Amino acid sequence: MPPDRSVTPAGRLLFAGILLLGCWLAPAPRFVAGVAAQPAPTGPASIADLKARALFVRGMTQAYLDDYEEAISLYERALEAAPAQAAILSALADAEAQRENLSTALYYAREARDQAPSTAHYHLELARLLRADGQPRPAVEAYRALLRRFPDHTQGRLALARLFSEQDRPRRALPHYETLLESSASLPLSAYTDMLELYGRTEDEDGRERVLRRLLERRPETPRFRRQLGRLYTRQGRYEDAISVLEPLLQQTPRDPRLLSRLQMLYTETNQPQKAERLGSAVARSSASPDQLVDRARMLYDRRPADSTSAPRVAKLLRRALERAPDHAEALDLLGTLYADQGRSAEAAEMLRRAVDANPRNPARWRRAAAAHLEAGAPEEAAALADDGLLLFPGRADLLRLQGRAQLDLGAPATARSRFRDALAEVDTTGESASTRAALHVGLGRSWRLEGRPDRADAAFRTALRLAPTHVPALTHSARLLADRERDHDRALRLARRALEQTSSPTSLGTLGYVQFVRGEHTTATRTFEEAVSAGPAPAWVYERFGDLQRALGNDARARQYWNEALDRGGASAALKRKLQSLPRS
Repeated sequence: MPPDRSVTPAGRLLFAGILLLGCWLAPAPRFVAGVAAQPAPTGPASIADLKARALFVRGMTQAYLDDYEEAISLYERALEAAPAQAAILSALADAEAQRENLSTALYYAREARDQAPSTAHYHLELARLLRADGQPRPAVEAYRALLRRFPDHTQGRLALARLFSEQDRPRRALPHYETLLESSASLPLSAYTDMLELYGRTEDEDGRERVLRRLLERRPETPRFRRQLGRLYTRQGRYEDAISVLEPLLQQTPRDPRLLSRLQMLYTETNQPQKAERLGSAVARSSASPDQLVDRARMLYDRRPADSTSAPRVAKLLRRALERAPDHAEALDLLGTLYADQGRSAEAAEMLRRAVDANPRNPARWRRAAAAHLEAGAPEEAAALADDGLLLFPGRADLLRLQGRAQLDLGAPATARSRFRDALAEVDTTGESASTRAALHVGLGRSWRLEGRPDRADAAFRTALRLAPTHVPALTHSARLLADRERDHDRALRLARRALEQTSSPTSLGTLGYVQFVRGEHTTATRTFEEAVSAGPAPAWVYERFGDLQRALGNDARARQYWNEALDRGGASAALKRKLQSLPRS
């Protein structure tokens, strides 16, 4: 029995090939996302056709074994025996894409689409490859061509919406999401989450309300959607609407102090003193219990985007709650989250660790605590927290990813790689977003790079970019790897600029500066590095590379300054120490 390869690209390719073979051989119409599609063209019932089928199946077997070169050879022979078969052309496109020959893959994908334009799969494949090749505009056109032919094609419209979302074009993404919402399509939960985020960016609270109401229709028993909608109405001053949304929760959680406190406030605001008094006696023993203080703090915290003065008041309320109840898990959690928002990593780590100790039954709290320790430069503690969280919540992809990141910081690439692979296996079964999967492949690439395997690192980063072409860590890590290897500097520059289009962070600026440096553009690189270190706290490697540039320019004093800064920020590589020792003593 062959090993389970279901989560590998080759395994997915075999499965896709079997489906394509079925399309080729089956004469009956198929249904794609609820739309009747014409079958793919059937091969002629001839000896040549039978030979092509045998070659095609042998090719799929070789692809399953990761021997794409042999698979391509067999597919090409099959195509000679049965020319213009879309299934064979599509299989060739997949195999060439696995070998990173995207231009050839695109040629075959276009041929497959042109041979069988009434089959949605070939439109989708072409669009996917265009995205992987960093051609978002042609990819958009490919998706639009699909939707012109199949306007109710859920998968294609969802992919186009996500592409616009990844490009930070919310006003282009949202109409497609709205179309899906109106069609009553069964969308994944991540689509609703994306819509809520996009409406937040566009400050469209009506849109957020529509999405939350649809979620309540689908999952009326889920408390968090009611809470979110209740908070939205409270922020808007729509207290009657907030009450109507939150009151049903009393039947599910009649002793929830936060819910009781919020409803008490809403009853007070809507001049319903009897109801407010009844709830007040149920929730508080004094004028301000710790639960009430935390609830008030959370209401203020939720209003932070609109009220920049709320953060100090939130902290004050939470500290008062902790004076009365030092182990109040919710107060510790929210105060730690507030500190993390403010960049106070060490204080955030302490508070979140205490929150986990006070109540370990919340998996997201373990994630926040581990992440805060990583940000605070404590990878051993982060790894221990992730491990302990996984004992309680086995298979949590977010904790596995944090464990992997911590192992990278601890210099254990093989262990990190194992954690990232475990996380990938989990997200492949739960349907997480492409961005989440891309982040895990970036982690794999970093582990291979740390282990001195640049070819494998490059392959992992390319996989991440195929999944999410605008994923900033994938862009920056891939660009820096190319710069380190002194190859394809033009591509490195394109990747660095694409990252900077997404965010002008110190990491993106530093990546561009480093690529400009290795290209010999020293004056331009100096300006870019200066912008990077002035844009906010920059990672240690940015200072190290800026020091390298200064040394190349003959500015030993400035090289020493930036290399020492890199050391202070955690850069402790042997190479960095050798660079400092190589400088003449002043």
